[in-house]
Formats: sequence, structure tokens, C-alpha cells
Amino acid sequence: MKTKSYKLYAAAVNPDTLRVAMNTPYARVCGRYALVYKPGRCPAGYKLVTEPTLSILSDDDRKWVNEINTEILEDFTIEHQESVRKGVMVFAERFESALKTQREEMEAEKNGK
Repeated sequence: MKTKSYKLYAAAVNPDTLRVAMNTPYARVCGRYALVYKPGRCPAGYKLVTEPTLSILSDDDRKWVNEINTEILEDFTIEHQESVRKGVMVFAERFESALKTQREEMEAEKNGK
């Protein structure tokens, strides 16, 4: 199972960047800028939104990104349901084992005092 790494790109709105946004499944066009959220290469005319440039995002932009991430995660979970289920089971077994070990250590410490 190959996972995709999505990145957020921003550009000033013009006919070219608007065309890119219209052809990208996860896109948001605001008054003065367009955002696209996609895996792969940076589209022509766009720039990667990095930590220092996050300040350009409005609260609504941040909410949109969170909603898109949720949608992508839901789609991935449905598409890879069996491997996700197996991964959860492995995690649960390891967690249970770690809790058992911790409980035994705490009991031994309690009885040793």
C-alpha cells in the first residue's frame, strides 16, 4: 500500500492559476488567492505553503484544510479497509502487552516496598 503525501500550494488568482484550481479535486479559490491541496509536484504558478507562510491562511482556509484531510483519511480507510483493520489489531495487541507489562512492574514495585 503506497500512501500519498499531500501538500498545500497557494497562488495569486489569474486565469492560469484558476484553471489549475478548477482541475484539482481539492481546491479553494478566495478573492485574492487560490489554494490547491494535492500530492505530487507544485503546479505552475503556485508556491508551496510552508510554516513561515501559514499566516496567509484565514481561519476558514484552515478549517477547509482540516475538512479535506478528514475526507482524504476517510477515503483511504475505506479503500484500504483490510490493511487498516490489521494495523489496528496489531496496535491493540502491542498496547495490551505494554499495559500488562506496566501493570506487572507496578505490582512488583508495590509488593517490593
